[in-house]
Amino acid sequence: MEPHTRCLVLPSTYRDSVWLMHLSHTLESLPGVQKVAVMMGTPHNKAMLRQAKLLTAEAEAGGANDLLVCVQTETPTAAAEALREATERVTRQQRRREDVAGEPAPRTLETALRRLQDANLACISVPGEYAVHEARKALQHGLHVFLFSDHVDVEAEVALKNLAAQQGLLVMGPDCGTAILNGVPLGFANHLPRGPVGLIAASGTGLQHVSCLLAHQGIGVSQAIGVGGRDVHERIGGHSMRAALQALAQDPNTRVLVLIAKPPAAPVAARLAQEAERTGKPCVLAFLEETAPRQASGAVYPVVTLAEAALVAGALARSEPLPTGEPDISVSLTAMVQAACAALQPGQRLVRALYCGGTLAYEALYSSMIGLAYLPVLKNWIH
Repeated sequence: MEPHTRCLVLPSTYRDSVWLMHLSHTLESLPGVQKVAVMMGTPHNKAMLRQAKLLTAEAEAGGANDLLVCVQTETPTAAAEALREATERVTRQQRRREDVAGEPAPRTLETALRRLQDANLACISVPGEYAVHEARKALQHGLHVFLFSDHVDVEAEVALKNLAAQQGLLVMGPDCGTAILNGVPLGFANHLPRGPVGLIAASGTGLQHVSCLLAHQGIGVSQAIGVGGRDVHERIGGHSMRAALQALAQDPNTRVLVLIAKPPAAPVAARLAQEAERTGKPCVLAFLEETAPRQASGAVYPVVTLAEAALVAGALARSEPLPTGEPDISVSLTAMVQAACAALQPGQRLVRALYCGGTLAYEALYSSMIGLAYLPVLKNWIH
């Protein structure tokens, strides 16, 4: 049976990216639904829908300010049910907004600020072509910015972060997927206990992984600040990571710092290490690179894996001796490695795996723990 594709166009309707992804997940769980795409009708998004064979004539006619809900289902009935559910959820959320505010939801940053005059942070997740304008406006109004949007070019990122520095503000992003500020989750965030460890990360998956490993030790976080993956590139210079360091240095609830990133540019890594030491607080540097230094300097503790970062930060938070030696590899994991080695074919050069997050994939390739634990696999892979 051929799949059935339909699209609902909601004129002049905007919802942020996080809400749209939640709606997509809800619709995908309905019976008979095969694929779902919910996005604004920009030319870029239409091109993606066309490639996915989800772009109908109705969606093609939609504009950049219209919300497109496209579904591929087993039957026309399933498509109609999915689009009905989408309409109800969009309408229900709009009514809930109006019931809470007692008036229509604000359509501009200025209107929102008039209603919430004590606000000090703006969450921005509009398409990248509009994100820079909205972020600049937020900074000019004295707001910190959580910039979930991607597709922001490097020069625009530099300009925004320079403006933030002039205003004494912090830009988290662009393409910042997670943060927890004073216990309030932004973007995608885990439910974590509060505690003494402050995390600053140019890696969403790295931040979430370390925070979960700390929670398993019974240790919470004071703040978890994402800065966007490009922040540690040489052109950006670790701008937001350094600003976050200065903020957490002054935070009485933060006793231990952890910086997390895939390999920063060498000058950026050196500067971050110097500024971390100047905070006067113990700081774990989880810069995942093959040549990461092994010796601590002052109150700075370089590590080479996310697991090691959580172990060292946990020991520092508990005022215990730091862990020594290589992390233990479980018996079951060792058995899996041996089975994988046995399955390799003579002359095989590639091992393929799926990782949910770029930092986890990078760590698997280059961390010393993986290299030591999986040495037979790597030898077969490399040679």
